[in-house]
Amino acid sequence: MSLYRYFVLLPLVFMVSCFQEKEAFIPDTNIDDPAYLFSQSLEKIKKFDIPITENTTYFTSDNVNYLKIPAGCLIDNEGNVFTGQATIEIFTMQSLGDLIAFGKIPFTLSGPVASQNLFYLNIKAGGKNLSINPTLPIEWYSSTETSSNPYHLYFETITENNKKIWISQFSSNYLPWTVKINENQITGYGCVFPITQEGWFVIGSPVTPSSAQILFPCIESPPNFNKNNSIGFIIDKAGNTVIPLLHNETSMAFCNDLLGVTENSGIKFVLLSYQDDGQYHFGQLSTQVQKDQTYRINTKITPLSDILSALRAL
Repeated sequence: MSLYRYFVLLPLVFMVSCFQEKEAFIPDTNIDDPAYLFSQSLEKIKKFDIPITENTTYFTSDNVNYLKIPAGCLIDNEGNVFTGQATIEIFTMQSLGDLIAFGKIPFTLSGPVASQNLFYLNIKAGGKNLSINPTLPIEWYSSTETSSNPYHLYFETITENNKKIWISQFSSNYLPWTVKINENQITGYGCVFPITQEGWFVIGSPVTPSSAQILFPCIESPPNFNKNNSIGFIIDKAGNTVIPLLHNETSMAFCNDLLGVTENSGIKFVLLSYQDDGQYHFGQLSTQVQKDQTYRINTKITPLSDILSALRAL
């Protein structure tokens, strides 16, 4: 499993303009801002119109994650309990590549997070956000992998200096759960979490330090790839983590000297860049890490839609 010897990276920055289908690559890469992604990802957030009644409402978009919305849970802008037609905006993770595509690589001040599920939720009515009564929270039933340790629910929040951090809000053991929708009993295994606000969430657990040898592989920088137009990542599926790689001007490589991977672990490198020619360049490489070394990735001009599809398939 991947390991931070120490972790001082500041929070990841995401596109400010939400829900716009605007082709934009964020070029300013530095140690304070290690996520440089695409606003087009947000079109993957799905919208569903559902009636909110005086009874409990159940909802699922993927038959893996279920929401229980208690009666009286949703509050309108005037402070009244809402009933009527509402729109749920929702997204659930398909792969670790979604953490890259959405710029949502979670970590805390104490270290990295092994991610099981990335989740976005917002509920609107008449184009205005509805709030959630904290005494009657939405219950999120999520299928996750077996774990002997409790999972944490991390929430992305913005600090006073406009940085984004992930805060652990609740914990849940791995357990069987049952949801009754109409006359149907839906059973699953995983976590149950209360949700008291809209936004981005991650189910995960703190990365446990490994006793194995830790290595710090890098990617060789192709010509014209630099800190102002490119970013690299390591996908560590064994650790359920994504490691951002930052351009080192001295070595002319993309590295991370703070976060390593376990010796002999199988990883995937991803490298992407937006060049002055107006083209996106993309490449990926799977390898088994056996020593500290610099790898070379062959990149090619790739349409943005194909890059997003490749990331979401990782």
